[in-house]
Amino acid sequence: MMEVLLQTYYILLPIIATALVGWVGVLLKDQKKKEKDRDEIQKRKEAEQGQVRCGIMLILRYMLKRYHAEYMIQGKITYNQYKDWMDLYSAYESLGGNSIAVDWNNDIEDMEKCDSTEEMSPFESMVLQGIKQ
Repeated sequence: MMEVLLQTYYILLPIIATALVGWVGVLLKDQKKKEKDRDEIQKRKEAEQGQVRCGIMLILRYMLKRYHAEYMIQGKITYNQYKDWMDLYSAYESLGGNSIAVDWNNDIEDMEKCDSTEEMSPFESMVLQGIKQ
């Protein structure tokens, strides 16, 4: 009887060991695939964030350019306009900015600051003239 049990044990042991090794292999393969998929998702998210960041920088640069032109035509800048400028410039700079924005900021910093301008901004004047035509 003992011999039968030992022979059964010797026959079943390699089969069970092979099955266990195969099962562990499948688990490791699945885990590796999940990690690869997670890495790909992370890379896609980073690429999308880079595109969003680039888009935001373009919009901020456009706004800085427009405000710079408006304020330079105006010849002076109100404290409210200056605060708006600094908010935009800070956001642009924190995203990486570029040297032209530094030049624009230097121009704005050198401008006379006042409580209000007597007339509306040049941009508003241009818009109103466009509407009337």
